[in-house]
Amino acid sequence: GVDFSSKAAAAEAYGLTPAVLLARLAGGSTIEQALGIEDKETSRTITYEGEMYNSLKDLADKKGISVGTLRSRVQSGLSLEEAIKAGNRIINSGRYNLTILQRA
Repeated sequence: GVDFSSKAAAAEAYGLTPAVLLARLAGGSTIEQALGIEDKETSRTITYEGEMYNSLKDLADKKGISVGTLRSRVQSGLSLEEAIKAGNRIINSGRYNLTILQRA
């Protein structure tokens, strides 16, 4: 790490104003989180396979799955791991699946 003579110097080195840095520190962030070096854990933060994601959308985007699909699977009772490992395949093809349409 780099040593700075003051918090103001550290803030400026990371493109922040000293006031923003102090506000983030007052809000409970560590110095690394306040400077943007580390992500701050929020109520939306999700940890999957040891990696932290800022939201379910962030995780879905990184795994190449629609956020709606991922959210729906988790809400229907699948674990996060099961929902992600299913990928883009259709788990429940629903009422209007291809088999029904081909019978007509």
